[in-house]
Amino acid sequence: MASKVRQLDLAVSIGLMIPETVITNNPKLVLEMFSTHERIIYKALNGFVFPDQTGILTTEITREHVGHRSPAVERAPGIYQELIEKDYELRVTVVGDKIFPALVRTPKTGDASVDWRHAHFEDIFESCTLDQQIGNKLLHFHREAGLKFGAYDLIVDRKGQIFFLECNPAGQFLWLENSLGLPITDAIACQLCDLASS
Repeated sequence: MASKVRQLDLAVSIGLMIPETVITNNPKLVLEMFSTHERIIYKALNGFVFPDQTGILTTEITREHVGHRSPAVERAPGIYQELIEKDYELRVTVVGDKIFPALVRTPKTGDASVDWRHAHFEDIFESCTLDQQIGNKLLHFHREAGLKFGAYDLIVDRKGQIFFLECNPAGQFLWLENSLGLPITDAIACQLCDLASS
């Protein structure tokens, strides 16, 4: 399930919290979000990659940005969400019914404070346990989406509330396996063996 819109809809339907979200190319609707939220982020609607293999990561926008660049907003629909003041983030890799959580100590300043991928070569990942209720909901999502593998991104705010951001059905994981000793490759191999024998 690569559609971020469908992902958000499914997450809500199974009881996961998501940030307040508007999917639009209408600058007026984006500006209206600033009446209830001080900080807003933009995410591309799909995982488009430019010829130089770069993409658009999650980016904080301002009211002035939207006002001065309304043609850019109108060019294509995007995902606009309230920026959650995070305590930390979670990267949860799910293979079949096995869950491999990792805690992300998100930097407090700079671009990586909005999107940890700006700091993915830094020592910001830790082993952790996952709340069982959240784990069950991710497994429910996994089954409903028809996935065998998924890399889930979650935010934990300063009150301890957990928000679903998205699931990458082809997410990278090897750096977590190497740094934290998570046996994700073994789980994938077992999953493939099970599929081959069924």
